[in-house]
Amino acid sequence: MEQIVDIVLFILGASTLILFGIFGIYSYREKEKRAVRLSAAIAILGAGLISLMTLLDFKFKLILLGLFGIVILGLIILSVLPIGRLKTGNDTPAKRFDERDIMFARHRLVPGSDNYENYYAMRPENKALDDTTRAKPGLLSPRAKLANEVLFASPEASFMLTEVMGEMVEGTVSEKRIDLPIEKMTSYVKGLARYYGALEVGITLLQPYHVYSHIGRGPGIYGAEISLDHSHAIAFTVEMEYEM
Repeated sequence: MEQIVDIVLFILGASTLILFGIFGIYSYREKEKRAVRLSAAIAILGAGLISLMTLLDFKFKLILLGLFGIVILGLIILSVLPIGRLKTGNDTPAKRFDERDIMFARHRLVPGSDNYENYYAMRPENKALDDTTRAKPGLLSPRAKLANEVLFASPEASFMLTEVMGEMVEGTVSEKRIDLPIEKMTSYVKGLARYYGALEVGITLLQPYHVYSHIGRGPGIYGAEISLDHSHAIAFTVEMEYEM
């Protein structure tokens, strides 16, 4: 009987080492340093502690093995019970979102300006929180506690470039038009987006709720209603990395 218990403990230890080892490998590939450290610690310490349990008296082995069983059984039961599950239904937005309400647009409001006064007359519930946030140094501010002007220069230039390019999106439509098969142009657009760094890219019908209702920080007049007559849109994702 004791040999069987030792075998079970050995399997648990080996499984812990293998599973968290695999998780650590994938985390390393994703450059998630913190996840690598945690998975390595759990793999080594977990497998080591379970291995040391084989040196205990038989009755303690049974007690600990029973506790393991209870925990595992409890996790299985909790995973199948409908506890904390959200009921999903039709999550299609019923209305368009106002760009003036996003945090980036609200942070740009200058106290005392017309836009400032008009916005908080419309959304007075946001004023106290926004004024508190606005009083802090803010992103890339030289007044930040850990400010580094050299390191801040690169992302600040990227933000400036994005804003300048945003104003160039709308332009004169070329008089020359080339008609090509939809499949060919779709493949070309997706390939070009991936070439420029997109992780995933797709083309979809443009719905009203895909677009902000009023300008908050984009090109144009603040507060102006946004009206687009485009039929389709290109949607893409870009992978973001960070170092811990």
